[in-house]
Amino acid sequence: MPIARLPDDGGISVSLIDLDESGAGWERFAEGLPAAEREQARRYRFDADRLRFARCRHLLRAAVAPSLGCAPAEVALRFGPHGKPHLDHDTDLQFNLSHTRGAALLAIARGAEVGVDIENTGRKVDLDGVAAKVFTERERGELGNVEGERKTALFFRYWTAKEAFLKATGHGLSLAPATVEAFLPDLGGGRPTGSFRCAREPEADSMSSWELDVPPPFRATLCAPARLLDTPPEVSLQK
Repeated sequence: MPIARLPDDGGISVSLIDLDESGAGWERFAEGLPAAEREQARRYRFDADRLRFARCRHLLRAAVAPSLGCAPAEVALRFGPHGKPHLDHDTDLQFNLSHTRGAALLAIARGAEVGVDIENTGRKVDLDGVAAKVFTERERGELGNVEGERKTALFFRYWTAKEAFLKATGHGLSLAPATVEAFLPDLGGGRPTGSFRCAREPEADSMSSWELDVPPPFRATLCAPARLLDTPPEVSLQK
C-alpha cells in the first residue's frame, strides 16, 4: 500500500484517501494503532466510520513515523483548545485531516499550520438555508446570482474555503464561519489562490487558499500561509 509522501522543506503534500462506504477492512487498519485508538474505532456505530477513523490515523502515523524516528504506534498526538490535533513531538511537521462520504484528505506541511476540507457535493444540502447562517452578505449575494449546478459548485467552493481556513487557524467552529470572508481563486486564468478577511483572526491576511484537483463529486480546498502556495500542491491517491 502506498504511503503519503512527506513534503519537501517548506512544502505541502496532500493525499486523497479512497474510503469504501461499506467500511470493509477497517480492522486491518486498526491493528497497528495504539490501544486507545483501536478502542475509539470500535466505539463508532457504523463500519464506515470505523474505517474512516482507522484508515486516516493509520496513514498519518505511517507517513510521519520515519521522520520522527519511531514506530507508527508510538506517534503521539495532542489536541489544541478547539480540538485540532498536532504531533506531540519535537518536529516542524504539521498536518490536517478532513473526511466526507467516500473519501478523506490528509495534508502534511513543514513549518506552518495547514487546513484542508473535502466535501461530497452529491449530498443534499439546503444551500440557501445554510448560506444564510454561515456566509457573509457578499458571499450570499454571489450565490443568489447563479442557479442549478453552478450554484451547487459555488456553494461548496465557499464552504470548503471557509472550513479549511477555520481548521488552519485552529479555531474550528468556535469562530462563526460568517465572520470569515473568503475571496475565491479566479478559475478563468487569473489569480490562482484565494484570500481571506476576518476581524477576529490577525493572521487572516497572510493565509491563502488553493482549490485541489480531486475527482467529482468531491470538492476540496487547502488553506496555508501564502508563502507555501507559490507552487500548486500535488494530490496523491491512496487506494
